[in-house]
Amino acid sequence: MKQPALFKRKKLTAARFCIVFGVLLILFLFTFLTIGFHYETNDDILITFLLRGISIDPPITHLSLYLHGYSGLIAKLYAYVPAAPWYGIILYSLLLLASILVLRLFLNQQHSLGAIYLLLLFYLSSWYEHVFWFNYGRVPLLLAAVATLSVWLDRQPRKQGRISRKFIYGGIFLLALGIRPSMALFGFGLALPVVFFNLPVTKHGLEQLKYISGLLFPFLSAGLLFMLFLQVMSTPATAEYKDLDILKSQMLDYNWCLPPVLPLCPVPYFKQLQCNQQQP
Repeated sequence: MKQPALFKRKKLTAARFCIVFGVLLILFLFTFLTIGFHYETNDDILITFLLRGISIDPPITHLSLYLHGYSGLIAKLYAYVPAAPWYGIILYSLLLLASILVLRLFLNQQHSLGAIYLLLLFYLSSWYEHVFWFNYGRVPLLLAAVATLSVWLDRQPRKQGRISRKFIYGGIFLLALGIRPSMALFGFGLALPVVFFNLPVTKHGLEQLKYISGLLFPFLSAGLLFMLFLQVMSTPATAEYKDLDILKSQMLDYNWCLPPVLPLCPVPYFKQLQCNQQQP
C-alpha cells in the first residue's frame, strides 16, 4: 500500500522532539512571565466560579455542556488547594500538549527550508492569540484535528507500535470530546478531507474499506465511550438545562441579529421562541 503523496515521512528523533518540547515550554513560560495568561471571554471566569463554589454552594462537579469528566477533578483540586488556578493549569497543559503534537506532526514530514520558515513565521505570528488570549474551544479543536491526521500518517503496513499509537490517538480524541464535544467534532471534520482526498489507491474496494475502517476505529471507539459516559451522568435536570442552553444560543447568536417578525406570544421569551418556530 503506497503512502499518500501529500506527505513524505521523516523520522523525528528524540533530540528533535526534545527541542520541540523545550521551545514550546520556553514560549509558554515567557508569555506567562512577561504579559501573562488571560481568558478571551467571561465564560471561563464563570466556570471557575461554579467549580470553586463562589457563585453556588456546593461547587458543581458536573457541568452539563462541557468539561465532561474534568469538572469533578477540577472541583476536587479547588477544594484541596483553593488558591491554585487549577482550571487554567489543566487546560493550559492540554493546550501545550496540543501545540507539541501539532509541531511534531509538522516536523515529522519533509519540507523545503522556505516552507519551514513560512510556517514557523505564521505559527509565531499567531502566538499572541494562541496563548495570551486563551479560548478553551481551541484546545479540543487542535487535539481532535492532530489526532486524526496522526492516526492517518502512522497507518503503515507492518509498522511496529502502530496499534498502540492508534489507541493513543483515540485517547487524545476522547480528551477533546470531554472538553467540548462540538469543537472536537469540528476539528475531526476539518482533518477528514485531508485524509480522504489522499487515500492510497488500491486494486480492491474491500482493501480500501478495511483501510478506512482502521482509520476510523479509534475515533468511533472514543465516541462510543464518551456517549456511554454521558448516558450514565445524564439526569432530567441536565437534559432540561441543555434545552434551555439551545434556546439561549438561538437568542444570542441568531435572534439578536435577526429578531422574530411573527407576533409575540404572551409567554416568556424562551418559550416564545418555540411558539414562533411552530407558527407557519
